Amino acid sequence: MFENHFIPSTIRGETYIAREKVGEGRTGAVYRGYKLEDTEQQYPVAIRFPTVCSSSKQRSDLVKKQAILHQQLASQHTPQYIDHSEHTVCPYLVLEFIPQTLTNHIEKNTLTQQLFIQYLQQIPSILNFLQQKEQVHGDLKCGNIGVIENTLKILDLEDIRPPGNYKTPFDAPVYYPFEFRTYGNLTLQSDTYTAGRNLEYMLTAQYADLPEETFETIELLHNITLPDTFKQTYTAMTNRDPLSRPTPQQLITLFQPLIDDILQQNLFHPIVTEEIELPKWF
Repeated sequence: MFENHFIPSTIRGETYIAREKVGEGRTGAVYRGYKLEDTEQQYPVAIRFPTVCSSSKQRSDLVKKQAILHQQLASQHTPQYIDHSEHTVCPYLVLEFIPQTLTNHIEKNTLTQQLFIQYLQQIPSILNFLQQKEQVHGDLKCGNIGVIENTLKILDLEDIRPPGNYKTPFDAPVYYPFEFRTYGNLTLQSDTYTAGRNLEYMLTAQYADLPEETFETIELLHNITLPDTFKQTYTAMTNRDPLSRPTPQQLITLFQPLIDDILQQNLFHPIVTEEIELPKWF
């Protein structure tokens, strides 16, 4: 829709051109774009257009709200706010461009042991940041965690909300926090659940229904024996009781011996490609 079109100037007087669409969230679509004067297209930005509002005023108000939100949530783990347009017909938000997500790496089979360890090292800080802000992302899946220069960034910040009771999502994916997809309840510990399910997805590119299935699948695909530290950490993070899940500080304590085991046992053997007998839930 917006590809290769010049779009109205921003509040700072900058003109951008949107190129290809790179993603879409619950409230908007994201395009790779460039400043008009960047003729060599060396400095990409992320241009986010609202897609859920029917009137021009609603779209403009939403962009203003998102611009304020990104500035309030500025941190090393969030995309940098750059600019925005309040144009009545075509408002948009300009953010730091994040070239890859964890899901991109998984799909391309480029997720390395180093990146997996970086996730373990940085996810406690991300969870602590959200909890300190008293906000819940609610969809902290691998596709919403960007990677740039060895730093993880939270994407789709526009969808975060405070803890509370919400409408139970219809046909919610299994990586949604258990209390949210079952009761519509979001707590400050909800994102820890999805962060735990990400460990599984990074190693299998899929989700199982039970922890035992997760462990067996990982061991089959990677031809390894999982250390107890992995099983204990995963089980704790995905506990169905939010209050029983580890705090960000407790995660740091849990992750250190797990990282040591990963380095010693080299969990990242190549995925088995020959035919294997997968568990019956496949």
